[in-house]
Amino acid sequence: GGWPQRSFNGMTTVRAVDYSHEKAVLALGFSSRPSAMLLAATQHGSIHAHDLRMRGEAWSVEAPPQRGLPVCMCVGSDGNWLALGTSRGYVLVYDVRFQLHVHWWRHPCKGQIFSVSECSAGAFASHQAASSRVAPGPAIVTASDRNQVSIWDVGTGSCVLHLSATSRGYASDMSNISCKMGAEGQEPETDLGLREWDSLSLSEEAARAVHVAPDCSHVISAGSDRKIRVWDVAQPTRSSIIGGPPLADEAYLYAAERVQGPSSTVHHVYEQRIPSPAQAAGVAAYPGLHLGGGGGRGGGGGGGARAARGG
Repeated sequence: GGWPQRSFNGMTTVRAVDYSHEKAVLALGFSSRPSAMLLAATQHGSIHAHDLRMRGEAWSVEAPPQRGLPVCMCVGSDGNWLALGTSRGYVLVYDVRFQLHVHWWRHPCKGQIFSVSECSAGAFASHQAASSRVAPGPAIVTASDRNQVSIWDVGTGSCVLHLSATSRGYASDMSNISCKMGAEGQEPETDLGLREWDSLSLSEEAARAVHVAPDCSHVISAGSDRKIRVWDVAQPTRSSIIGGPPLADEAYLYAAERVQGPSSTVHHVYEQRIPSPAQAAGVAAYPGLHLGGGGGRGGGGGGGARAARGG
């Protein structure tokens, strides 16, 4: 009646690729359609594709150096497109089938994009409150500098949902949140991005990772401020913080607004921090504000505060 005896032989290296001449490998991507394809982006701005059925490299392309280094990537579930996030805040979209650079756009904050992943636009549309702001095509979600998370329509480059949690404001960023691909924010052609070859700076206030719930009802982000935020897409004022430094004197308020851009309307959900000296005044000013239970890690909303009334 004992446990069955099992033996493990460990793992075997099937293939090794050396990119030491291009410095670090900054991002990896994988696609199983139409075949098993591994993609790697290096610090020299090259994107290499390896078909696991063959020995050599399938193809490679060069990212425009003036738009920064490719630091993160995702491959569409259909295997037809690839999205890169760069150190200068650009999103570059490639057609994997023909290895073509299709189009690009830049995040208004112009800071580094730390994470990019595909999300289901159709699932977003299933939420009644979000149905008017989600395009029918494929979408990606990016985590970027200044604690900002954005959802973009891959086909048009338009921002459809923007989440921001910053203690510094950056109100001017919203005036250009609907920026499209084209000349907006373009770096000079003579700027070859050499300063990123040697080092990549670490932002003090940035969203470093993001995850979208399978039904797209919530977006979870984590960043340099050591906080994990749960964004409620359908009811933004129910967003909350579930982790972070145990600061008992902090309170947070979540609200939403619609920003009319040049070609589309962006739904903006933002976090407002109520500092400790103004906490009592904040509660008086917002009758619907509920304070968390002392800022502990294990209690309720993780020590934050949120507005109960609708945005």
